[in-house]
Amino acid sequence: MATLGTSRGWRCLEVGAGHGSIARWLAEQVGPQGLVVATDLNPRFLTEIQLPNVEVRRHDIRTDPLESHTYDLAHCRGVLAHLREPHLAVRRMVEALRMGGWLLIEEGNLSSIGAVDADHPLAESFNRRNRELVERITQTKLFAPSFGPQVRRLLEEAGLSEINNEGIQVIARGGEAHAR
Repeated sequence: MATLGTSRGWRCLEVGAGHGSIARWLAEQVGPQGLVVATDLNPRFLTEIQLPNVEVRRHDIRTDPLESHTYDLAHCRGVLAHLREPHLAVRRMVEALRMGGWLLIEEGNLSSIGAVDADHPLAESFNRRNRELVERITQTKLFAPSFGPQVRRLLEEAGLSEINNEGIQVIARGGEAHAR
């Protein structure tokens, strides 16, 4: 988000704000002249945010009203993979952006997890178990564990033309902090 040039006076929409770490960071960036609207289906973790430039809303991005052409930045992380019709949420966020605004979506891809060392004696077993886990999660339909690669298509379908996407892969060996 820092590379987008988030700056003083911006109006930002944080969809699915969770515990509010991004909303707090954005509030620092936009300063007292800006505004961060932090939304969540259940904002119980956001009630501790007592900043004058943060507005907390109980909000369902799929159905609840949202200001049109208002925000300089709309952001969500790990939200779309939980929705049955994620394209509706993307369209609503696009509609909420002012001309020239930014939409930043972060979604994961658990199917990209694999053994670092293919020659390790446990690599094949690890990879197989990971594939099985992703398949079981997919079958629950609680969320799409390999949703990340679908984001670009959703942005294109929403009519956006200046699209950039990237994938980041963390490489960690078993026993390291990130792997645990």
